[in-house]
Amino acid sequence: MKIKAKERWPRWMGIRGFYFVYHGSWSDPEIVWHNHAMNIHDVEDPMWDVYVETCKEEGRTPTDEGFVQFCKDEVEQMREYAQMTIDCGHAYRVKRLRWTSLLFSRDSPALIAVPAK
Repeated sequence: MKIKAKERWPRWMGIRGFYFVYHGSWSDPEIVWHNHAMNIHDVEDPMWDVYVETCKEEGRTPTDEGFVQFCKDEVEQMREYAQMTIDCGHAYRVKRLRWTSLLFSRDSPALIAVPAK
């Protein structure tokens, strides 16, 4: 049985359609959504702010695990932030994602975004 490439790409927070691209410790990670790569903080930071505000209103303490669940529950809001990032020009179009082991060992290849020309 052949496995499609997308099934092997690491999903960001386990959410379908959002893929995590790690560039090593020298650069911010990116997420890819609808063939656009963007800095992870363009989506994650506003989602964290909303999560913290929600926790304050409900009298809870924010946690990393709670944030991941919040993002899974509020995936539509994540899509809106990603679309806003694309609309304001802070994302670049990618042709494809591919694995490389140039920067890492063969045992831990990195996923890189290949820009569209």
